[in-house]
Amino acid sequence: MSERNRPASEHIRLEFTGRLAHITFARPRRRNSMTLDMIEWLRDCARTVAARTELGAVLIDAEGHDFCAGVDLAEFDAIPDAAEHARRGVTLAQQAIAAFHSIPVPVITAVQGSAAGGGLGIALSGDIVLAASDARFIAPYSQLGLSPDGGVSWQLVRLLGSARATDALLTGRPIVADEIFALGLVSRLYPRDELRFEAEQIATDLANGPTAALIATKRLARSASAQGFEDQLRDELESFARLGGQPDQIEGVAAFVERRPPAFNEAESDEGTR
Repeated sequence: MSERNRPASEHIRLEFTGRLAHITFARPRRRNSMTLDMIEWLRDCARTVAARTELGAVLIDAEGHDFCAGVDLAEFDAIPDAAEHARRGVTLAQQAIAAFHSIPVPVITAVQGSAAGGGLGIALSGDIVLAASDARFIAPYSQLGLSPDGGVSWQLVRLLGSARATDALLTGRPIVADEIFALGLVSRLYPRDELRFEAEQIATDLANGPTAALIATKRLARSASAQGFEDQLRDELESFARLGGQPDQIEGVAAFVERRPPAFNEAESDEGTR
């Protein structure tokens, strides 16, 4: 059974099923473009999820043809004080993406169609980014007379390197699925009609996995590019030793020896305490 943690937004759903949090963009007729109210809802959803210590994974996906086309420019254009409205929207989007980045358990994003502007920032917030064969990543800021927001400049430079990222940011050219995969922006490509099913399977498996080990692995993967080899070796050793002898580690080894599926999360370990 699914549990709703808070009143539903018309265009963004947050549901909890067991240890999985599921956030879905549901404004397909507007390409899931975000109004200011939607961005605030997304921020609140992200913070709600980040505060749930019993979760094992988070899935972010979307209904319709596109993942998220960024902000709804029609709404912003119709408001007299557009500059202040934009500042508010960017602030909320930054808070949402910062909250997603603070979540210690795996975050999975499933992207079909266009992920543009702030929608690209959300897509790239995933630890595992899955894409449909029609996916397109777009940073269209220069065509709008704007500069990047939502952490897109940081994410693209980190993932692509300075030369490719600067090209994408200055020209705003779409990066299509095969190139997205070749450049390492996503880890897996699926036919469009299979994406959401596969994403839910992966997210559910992770949610039911050894949460303490997954939290530690995510932390090590993030720190690897920010510190030297010797420091990384030290952190690996400390994490490995901390997990040894914990219930999930004992269960994992027993299941391997007995050739059966493991039953993780029967008890919390110190590593899983947040």
